[in-house]
Amino acid sequence: MPTHKMNFWVSPLKLYLAFSLIAGPIYYIAQRIRLRQGKESLPRQRERFGVSAIPRPQGRCVLFYAASVGDSLALLDLIRALLAEADDIHVVVMTQSMTSARLLADLLPPRAVHQFAPFDTVGAVRRHLSHWRPDICVWAESELWPRLLQQTARRDIPMILINARVSDRTIARWRRWPQVARDLLKPFDRILVQEATLAHILHELAVPRVEVIGALKEDSAPLDAPKDQLIAMRAQLGGRGRWLAASTHEGEESVLVAAHERAFGRGVGAPLMVIAPRHPERGPEIMRKLQGQGWQTALRSKKEALTPNTEIYIADTLGEMGLWYRLCQVTFVGGSIVSMGGHNPYEPVKLGCAVIHGAQVSNFADIYHRLDQCGGAIMASSTGSVAQALNALQDANALQTLTQTAHAALQTTASATSAALGALCALLPPAGERRAQSHPHVNEVSILAPNFKRRLSGVTSTVVRLIPRQAERERIAAVGPNLPADVPQVSMLSLLTMSRFGPDGLRIWHARRNIEMLAGLALRNLLGKRLKLVFTSASQRHHSGYTRLLIRQMDAVVATSQKSASYLLCNPTVIPHGIDTVVFSPSADVSATRAALGLPRGGQLIGCIGRVRPSKGTDLFVTAAIDLCLRHKDLRALVLGLATPKDQNFLRGLKDRVRNAGLKERILFIDKVPFSAIADVFRALDVYVAPQRWEGFGLTPLESMACGVPVVATDVGAYSSMIIDGKTGFIVAPGSHLLIRDAVDTLLVNPDRRLEFGIAARADVAARFDIDQEARALVQLYRRLLRR
Repeated sequence: MPTHKMNFWVSPLKLYLAFSLIAGPIYYIAQRIRLRQGKESLPRQRERFGVSAIPRPQGRCVLFYAASVGDSLALLDLIRALLAEADDIHVVVMTQSMTSARLLADLLPPRAVHQFAPFDTVGAVRRHLSHWRPDICVWAESELWPRLLQQTARRDIPMILINARVSDRTIARWRRWPQVARDLLKPFDRILVQEATLAHILHELAVPRVEVIGALKEDSAPLDAPKDQLIAMRAQLGGRGRWLAASTHEGEESVLVAAHERAFGRGVGAPLMVIAPRHPERGPEIMRKLQGQGWQTALRSKKEALTPNTEIYIADTLGEMGLWYRLCQVTFVGGSIVSMGGHNPYEPVKLGCAVIHGAQVSNFADIYHRLDQCGGAIMASSTGSVAQALNALQDANALQTLTQTAHAALQTTASATSAALGALCALLPPAGERRAQSHPHVNEVSILAPNFKRRLSGVTSTVVRLIPRQAERERIAAVGPNLPADVPQVSMLSLLTMSRFGPDGLRIWHARRNIEMLAGLALRNLLGKRLKLVFTSASQRHHSGYTRLLIRQMDAVVATSQKSASYLLCNPTVIPHGIDTVVFSPSADVSATRAALGLPRGGQLIGCIGRVRPSKGTDLFVTAAIDLCLRHKDLRALVLGLATPKDQNFLRGLKDRVRNAGLKERILFIDKVPFSAIADVFRALDVYVAPQRWEGFGLTPLESMACGVPVVATDVGAYSSMIIDGKTGFIVAPGSHLLIRDAVDTLLVNPDRRLEFGIAARADVAARFDIDQEARALVQLYRRLLRR
């Protein structure tokens, strides 16, 4: 998956991000005020700053962000379906309000918990993401917090926006600043919208990855209601008529009450009006206003009796809409007279309610349009039109026709829940694996693998190939300069500011050089970082006293071969190096591979890759190549590698020998190629030569054999354990260009044998030296050290 980058320009969005850098104290003061007002939870106040008392569960973790009570309730069926996919999936639902927290505490299934969403500051968001380490983040709301989006994108965490709807006011702002909309929505891997209208607007703004799937609420089961309360309320009401004003906002109750009076009048015998305000805390205020107008009211939150004299019943409680929709056959859906964009009609329609609504329904424009077009709802915004609709629905036949038409309209679309579930599962990593993040936050990392050398080397190649595989199993990152962008990595500066403990307690520091061991000791002993130190040794000679001193401070030592282990004055764990057999694989078209590298397409090609220096035997390869080129007119040789300043004279001498032999056009010297092209270099060869006079382990023969190219190597390092002499290549005594020349010549003159060696080499590397074997063995070692 590509890394998301948010290229913010100087806009309101960028100004907001700048403000959020210093907004921490402002949020703190605001929370103090809200705590005094009872709008924040005192025991859970730290959640708003990214600190949770609940530990992250083992397994895969999905975070859902929902703004309103309705948004969070609409997620329940999707959450249940997601949790049913696998036992290792866990869900955390993030909301802002205490109302939603109280509701979700009772409704969320096992393996799902509620948390308050963090304030949109750098510190709160980083702590929040570092604690939960989500595998995927899902937004099911219209409130998008830029800092949270930005930090999530930087961690390469997949993101989906589902059930998306946007108010008319927001759309107007986006049309004024289309770049803001694009930058805000760019981090999402998929944007699943409810309605075609919004999709069309987003396409106009050039927002990518937008799909119409419908509304989750359309799929949700009908709202429940306690059977005993339903029976008790029906007994109290008897045969009295009633209707519901649902999810009303300030300014709507006056219109609807006036419509009720016009349609039915006042006093005993008139139908009961039930008002369920969108925000239940408004109940006492609504009651005072109505009583001031002479209405007989009862307030449910105070358990006031519902009598035949009660004209208006105020249902100012949470989680009881299923009860009122079952009791009332007619409902006006609020938020549609004032400019709130309307609330969803799915819940009343599913429970057989006839729906009346105002004109302000932009939040659910498509479904209301569908209902109005087929005669499944009535639009009425004024006192007179609402009164007229209420009177019309007193006719039983008209009521039945409208409710049946509305219910049929809801059956015409595919399942939004199934579509959203499919999108989520497609982005979740497989069970037991983690998705590697290219730039995780250092506090989320449990294992640090330093690579302090700037130039390409065998150790660098190991780190670059190995870390992404290990990151599928553990929270690991490399540290060092000039690392490829796709390797999970943290900056060297972040080591100074990282937390003392890792996400699961101790951290691992896995060094492969003396300087890296020294850095690990400094971090642990001087800066107090809680580290377990690991050192990998590939050397096949006795270490210096200084190196032995460093090794003695390590908590674990790894040797890359039994021969390397024999030089260590300890009891190391032997874990051979491995090769990525997907990256290093045979070429389907060798001539095309050569052409892409700028090499001649035809003829035979031999090569040597590595530092140009005497210890690497580069002169032995060049001398053998000169003889072989004189024997084989179609042969070319390639020397790929840099020479350090002290070896520049050595390199110039080799080039002079080639020039004097008249082979300048056939023995080629190349300083370097992009790291991503190394595998292609091996694929382009017919024979690879490893002519070293000394070597520790050396990966290049394995990389060559994984590409189906046989190897001629000297008997140094671990080469004799890698190469099956006479089957996957040849092993010759070190220091002799004649032995190298004759072994290579044997393969050049017999293409069939060379092909047979290449096939056997590829199979042997895949069986004995696949990088997954090394990754798994090292992860097991890390887990033993971390005791988990």
